[in-house]
Amino acid sequence: MAEFFAMGGHGVYVWGAYGVSIVALVLIGGLPLLALRRTTRQLKEEWLEPPAADPVERP
Repeated sequence: MAEFFAMGGHGVYVWGAYGVSIVALVLIGGLPLLALRRTTRQLKEEWLEPPAADPVERP
């Protein structure tokens, strides 16, 4: 089993490449979800916010 993970002396490079790939895929999938959640929250706050008083004084 150790020989499989060592991959003929190239295991560090192979498993490192797998690790970098997994991190990249998680970021590619996760960052847009975080942005969507943040944008949705901002839009809800804007739409649910009560209208501000009219700043222009009318005679």
